[in-house]
Amino acid sequence: MRRQSAILAVLFLTACCVGPPEPKPEPSSQPVAVPPPPAPPPVVYGPDWRDWPLTPGDWRYAPGAGGSSASYGQPGLAPELVVRCVTARRMVTISRPAAGATATGRITIRTTTGETSHAAIAGADGQGWTADLPAADGTLDAMAFSRGRFMVTAPGAARLIVPAWPEFTRVVEDCR
Repeated sequence: MRRQSAILAVLFLTACCVGPPEPKPEPSSQPVAVPPPPAPPPVVYGPDWRDWPLTPGDWRYAPGAGGSSASYGQPGLAPELVVRCVTARRMVTISRPAAGATATGRITIRTTTGETSHAAIAGADGQGWTADLPAADGTLDAMAFSRGRFMVTAPGAARLIVPAWPEFTRVVEDCR
């Protein structure tokens, strides 16, 4: 019994030694500055363009009275590439926005079978290039059958690597 009393006395004394809980810090009115995340490392492109990532976006097909069209880009933004069939002339028009387009230039198309360059004219506002290709032009077939992707470049515009999806091919077929 005595032993129990001694143990209880020691326990009570230790409980008395514990200090009051620390007060919670008051929330500060200033937000804590969080450093911005580091910028992602730049993409290093290998020597083969077929291994480069696709330009973000999707193809969208649209039928029309004068001919169909397909546009490539991100939803809610202006298209990066527009391919339009002008049925009356049996021409496929390839349009690419670019800043500072002047008079004439060239749109270059690279596929897995080769590279072609086509004369292009600047838009009236100087904000893009347009090239007209006959519907039977072999470049259009090369684009349609390129292994998964093709690349389009124009002066003043970033290179564009797009998937060779059916929307593009459908416009070409509509024109033939």
